[in-house]
Amino acid sequence: SGLNFDKLTIVGGLTITPAPLTPTVTSGKTKNYDGTAAMSGVSLGASGVIGADVVTWSSDGGFYSDKNVNRTSIADPAGFKTYTVSNIQISGADAANYVVPASITGADGKINPITPTASGVATVANKTYDGLSTATLTSSPTLTSGVITGDVVNLVTNATFVDKNVAYVTGTSNVTSKSVNLSSALTGADSLNYNLPSGLANPE
Repeated sequence: SGLNFDKLTIVGGLTITPAPLTPTVTSGKTKNYDGTAAMSGVSLGASGVIGADVVTWSSDGGFYSDKNVNRTSIADPAGFKTYTVSNIQISGADAANYVVPASITGADGKINPITPTASGVATVANKTYDGLSTATLTSSPTLTSGVITGDVVNLVTNATFVDKNVAYVTGTSNVTSKSVNLSSALTGADSLNYNLPSGLANPE
């Protein structure tokens, strides 16, 4: 004869395992240079949370591979940097149904350079003809603010006359002024973390 069941009970170690979530950084990948490797305002999220489950993310924040803007020349845009976000945890009513890694790494972080403020005027000395276009500065602009404490950054200004020759008032033997080419650059161990200030004064 056949067996009929109206109720079936299974005895054993059946389980529901937590679903894995792979977190991603949703904000805080980019910041302006501040002299530290710490990321700013890091937020996390992930796809794969079921339905209306309540899961809240937290972490100890993140750190870039180092404090510096990733570029090899002041004329270059900032490149991407690697970073690590650590001590990732989840909480909320449904958090126990999920499992997350303790840390994640990424390669799309970025630190943007900042622009300091400069003041002052480049002043060029008159000279006696020497066959050269070189010019001597008696004063030059300096950085007055916007450099992170402890950073080594210098504003260097160079000047040359447009040519080596004495300039005369047309049709006379009267000496007159001539134009000077002025160029500025940032130097120092931390200079690539800064942009060249705009609006540097013209030479006098």
